[in-house]
Amino acid sequence: LLLSPEILRWIHPPAHGYRDSRESFESRTSPWFDPLTTAMTAARISISPLLQYERAGRLELFHSQDPSNPDLGEVIDAVMAATWKADTPESPSEAAVARVVENVVLERLIDLAGHPRAAPDVRAIASLKLAEMLNVWQATIELGGAEGAHAREAVRRAVAFLQRAHPESGEAPLPNLPPGSPIGSDW
Repeated sequence: LLLSPEILRWIHPPAHGYRDSRESFESRTSPWFDPLTTAMTAARISISPLLQYERAGRLELFHSQDPSNPDLGEVIDAVMAATWKADTPESPSEAAVARVVENVVLERLIDLAGHPRAAPDVRAIASLKLAEMLNVWQATIELGGAEGAHAREAVRRAVAFLQRAHPESGEAPLPNLPPGSPIGSDW
């Protein structure tokens, strides 16, 4: 997700009077090209489907039918191992991109844990994984600098979610009954 310096040298802001096209990436450094928002967009394309509530429910269902299939916890652990638990990149540019990707993972995991249409087991597993990550983030805070600040913000967001003052009802909406009379009804 890290664009090379050679490519970045060729990307210039649009000339005055030219509007961004629909193919332009959003930028938080407008009018300058923002490689971090571009990395965030690419990460969301990859991570969002992995932590989507219906897919998470299928993971749990398929695992219950055949334990050789991965369950949601295994998938979340793999995502965390590739992002939050991965070795810290050496260059500042790589570290900045890694933090952007980690923020996407955190955002998607919080969304999964709190999604009102997610199955209760899915929300519970996602919440458990958030709680487990608190120890990893707490240890990273000690590093200080950008990494420590990043971890501190992750702790703040996760704790705010896990201790939310007004949680949803706690139940996924019940599915609608199929139309028609119940089977075997005398009505």
